[in-house]
Amino acid sequence: MSYIRDENELVRKQSALYQVYIAECGNNVHITTEVIVSTSPCQQAKSQATIQKELDEEIAKHKGNEDEIKRLEKQHKKGTAELHVCPLNYLSDGIGT
Repeated sequence: MSYIRDENELVRKQSALYQVYIAECGNNVHITTEVIVSTSPCQQAKSQATIQKELDEEIAKHKGNEDEIKRLEKQHKKGTAELHVCPLNYLSDGIGT
């Protein structure tokens, strides 16, 4: 009987904890909604423009890296293709037997 009582107490405490979490989430949603509504479209557009500018700067900054990665990938594919051809030539020459 004490086991059932303990389990019941645990469930009640978990329920209370989940209710607190749900209340906090509801509060966060309310605050976020207020901030979004209070932000003017002009401020939102400015923020989007600022974010886009930062994104463009980052893309330009890493453009050289992208080109280098593509070059290395091509080099890797070429090396891999040569590696796959070499064992066949090696065996067909009779050296590998």
